[in-house]
Parts: sequence; structure tokens; C-alpha cells
Amino acid sequence: MKLDQTSKSMLMLLGVLAAYMLSIGLINALFGGEKYGDTLMDFSTGTNRVKNLLSLAAGLATGLGISIMLQERQAERRKRPEGELGATKKVLSKDERKIVEELEKTEEITQDSLRFRLGWSKAKVSAVASALDRLDVVQRQREGKTYIVKLSKRFRTVKQTEKI
Repeated sequence: MKLDQTSKSMLMLLGVLAAYMLSIGLINALFGGEKYGDTLMDFSTGTNRVKNLLSLAAGLATGLGISIMLQERQAERRKRPEGELGATKKVLSKDERKIVEELEKTEEITQDSLRFRLGWSKAKVSAVASALDRLDVVQRQREGKTYIVKLSKRFRTVKQTEKI
């Protein structure tokens, strides 16, 4: 599952809070003293200050760990081809691959826009897009005098599928 930036931030924040809550509870259980709720964010006494600072440090370390884990996961995802689409792209011609790569960036685009982005003639864009449509790599949908081109359903990411 691919997470957007907001979800990643929320996951890190949740991790920090959970680690803080668990560590303050653990410290209170091990070293005794006040009830669990009495020491939460209480910096008034020296003992509570130390307990809270240790718990905050544990929470921040957990957040940093989650952040590193998410970055490594994202870097790993960039390295490997996207499953079936990656394998399909290997057997496509250079021109077909260019159209597919544009569709990965934009999700859907008109043939006219493809023409300008790639600097190709109208006929070339039409021929290559038609070939990809026959191979069921892309779907073309008539829109006025042009076509809207998008990846076939089997190649769309979760994010692209949710928009439809």
C-alpha cells in the first residue's frame, strides 16, 4: 500500500504518542510513584521531569525509526518495476514506453497533449496509442475531436483507481 505524505506524518505522530504513553506507563510501573495519569506531561517536580523527558525521548526515537522505515520502503519501491506494468514495459517499443511513462506521471491525458509533450506528429501519437489500446495496455476514450488516454485498469495504481 502506498501512503501519501499526510498519512506518513499521521503514522509518525501516532507512533510518537503511543511510544510516549507506553514508556511513561512502564517507567511509572517500574519505579513506582504517582498514578499513570498524574505524571503525563507533568514537569513540576524533578522526578516527573526526568520520567517525562525519558518518555519523550523514547517517543521521538520511535518516530525517527518509523520515518526511516518509511523512507527505506519508498526507496525500495522506486528500485523495482511496478509488477506487471514493469514487465510489460520491458517488451514494449521505445515509443510505446514513452507514452506509458507519460501516463504514469499524469494518470490520464489527451492525445493532443501527448503530441505536444513528446513532440510527435498527430499520426504517430494516434498509431502508437492505438497499438497500446489493442494490447490492452492503455484505454482510449473519445472526447470531442480527440481521445483521452489512460492506463488500463490492471496497470493503474490504487490512487489512480480511487479517482475513477
